[in-house]
Amino acid sequence: FTSAPPLIITDPTKVNRVPGMSRKRMTIDMRGADMQNVLRMIAREGGVNIIAGDDVSGAVTMRLRSVPLEQVFLTILQSHSLGFEMRGNVIRVAPQATLLKEQEARAEARRQRENTQPLEVFLVPVNYAAAKDLVSQVQGLLSQRGSVTVDDRTNTLIIKDISENLDSIRVLVESLDAQ
Repeated sequence: FTSAPPLIITDPTKVNRVPGMSRKRMTIDMRGADMQNVLRMIAREGGVNIIAGDDVSGAVTMRLRSVPLEQVFLTILQSHSLGFEMRGNVIRVAPQATLLKEQEARAEARRQRENTQPLEVFLVPVNYAAAKDLVSQVQGLLSQRGSVTVDDRTNTLIIKDISENLDSIRVLVESLDAQ
């Protein structure tokens, strides 16, 4: 079972849409409102599911007139150094530092997994292009342990890499190998 990777936004200033959130405009006037309650109100009004752990806290003071709900959500996150992770239809709000640390841990786990997977050899015959001209594009998709060589006699790419990269490499070569 593999699911799509989560959408992780550590810096709310880099986006202006929250997938699934209502675009309705709101007028809000709050002073010293608890962050957890504000996020609950945004979830209810925006028609989304929001989870926030105990590390998401603080008070929110705002007076906004006719502002899109997405903008309210993103601005609150920015002002409290928070980010969000979207998995399916659930938005998880967490401190930016926590999200960055989790991303680094996932990347390290992926590197460790790549280093322990066996390498497979995959031959890709090239019909129309020169195989040596495709090497640089294929190298961009290889893992650190992967390699690509060319058999000039048969105009074939010899690719050695982990199995999860071989499908995307095959698709790339097939799309570039056109008349």
